[in-house]
Amino acid sequence: MIQHLTEIVEEARKRGRKRLAVAYGQDSHTLEAVYEAYKEGLVEPTLYGDKKVIEEVCQTSGLDLKAFNIVDESNDVKCVQQAVA
Repeated sequence: MIQHLTEIVEEARKRGRKRLAVAYGQDSHTLEAVYEAYKEGLVEPTLYGDKKVIEEVCQTSGLDLKAFNIVDESNDVKCVQQAVA
């Protein structure tokens, strides 16, 4: 029986990275959370959004862009459509 959050993370890590699509996630809080999940070995993230904005936020926040697959799309509706396709 799982009793601590660390046990949940460990179980998820055992199952391997899962694909994660993030539509228009261009703010520092979202990118930092996705980056942490990537570093923990939990996700293989694809970000849908304005590439320049994502790059700027990553640079400001000290995040390694190599962790993300970025699909450059500035239209928020198109981002959502592509992320769920």
